[in-house]
Amino acid sequence: MNLSKNFTLEEMEKSSTAIRLGIKNKAGAGEIKNLGDICYEILEKVRTKFDDKPVTITSGFRSEELCEAIGSKKTSQHATGNAVDFEIAGVSNLAIAIYISNNCDFDQLI
Repeated sequence: MNLSKNFTLEEMEKSSTAIRLGIKNKAGAGEIKNLGDICYEILEKVRTKFDDKPVTITSGFRSEELCEAIGSKKTSQHATGNAVDFEIAGVSNLAIAIYISNNCDFDQLI
């Protein structure tokens, strides 16, 4: 299921830890909407800014059980679909963070 032009729900739910531990890591309707908003409002803009280089999602949605399994709080914004960790090969995290801070609406930028 596409959340936006370049991002899918599958990549937002993907977790090797969840697979290894047999944890169901499936977003509900509200979380899917939030993930879609992140894709449109942040990730698509970032991808365009950095010459359409692929954005690799390292952590998107995390179920409460998955959050606890990795030592995070079950109240993490990942559990509500309001957070995503990502990288772009060949682009510094600092450059990405500066772009987001100046051009996107966000809650936290870590």
